[in-house]
Amino acid sequence: PFMSDKRLIIVKDVEKLSSEDTSQLAKYIENPSPSTCLVLVAGSINRASRLYKAAEKSGEIAEYTLKKFNKTPNVWIKEQFSERGKLVSDAVARYLLREVGVDLERLSVEIEKISLYHESDRIVDPEDIEPVVTKSHETSIFGLADSIGDRNIHKAIDNLHHLLQQKESPLGILNLIARHFRLLLRTKVWVEAGHDNKYVVEHLTGEEGKKLPYFVVAKYRDQSYNFPTDELKTAFKHLLKADIALKSSPQPAEVILEDLIIRLAV
Repeated sequence: PFMSDKRLIIVKDVEKLSSEDTSQLAKYIENPSPSTCLVLVAGSINRASRLYKAAEKSGEIAEYTLKKFNKTPNVWIKEQFSERGKLVSDAVARYLLREVGVDLERLSVEIEKISLYHESDRIVDPEDIEPVVTKSHETSIFGLADSIGDRNIHKAIDNLHHLLQQKESPLGILNLIARHFRLLLRTKVWVEAGHDNKYVVEHLTGEEGKKLPYFVVAKYRDQSYNFPTDELKTAFKHLLKADIALKSSPQPAEVILEDLIIRLAV
């Protein structure tokens, strides 16, 4: 350690290490440096592994699990408000899910904050909570794609400027919009083929094949009605053109992305 009695070392994503690396790590843990505090962070771990047993013997194991919905998100949110003496509509629940996400800890914090802010009110409406809610960075990015999907050009442009001011990568923004339209097109094809909501929920997946929450799938289904199929297919030509321009054109990224939004949402 430098100018300290101890050095803290944090190793993340331990489950992604090779067997050789975990073997070396376990060997170290069995006889660690007395001046070092080593923290290993893993999404999952084999309890029978040498690494786990070494950590359990030489140090401490702490396990944290995320809370999960044991009912539909809308019902859970409305019940949380009810416990605080508040009555809210499905529109409030949908707004919170869209702006905050499905992290129960963050939702609990926002619900508590809203309830305290409107302490004297029995009924809380969507317009009452908008100034209070702290939107997650992730949902602010998805908000741009949603605005395009809703064909709300003014809101989409505002979201774009906000993201660029936050130094969000223009290519990252483009990739998110492309992802949104891929999911929209898949949903549109299934809806036109006559598949019901259950089918769409079962088959519409995000990154790494993960299923999307029902309310997210419902959003794609609703937005798919805003676009003819041919228009959704044409969108990918605009996306490709914007991708090439961002990588080779002297035009500012803001101008390129604004033009894309107008072409997609007009």
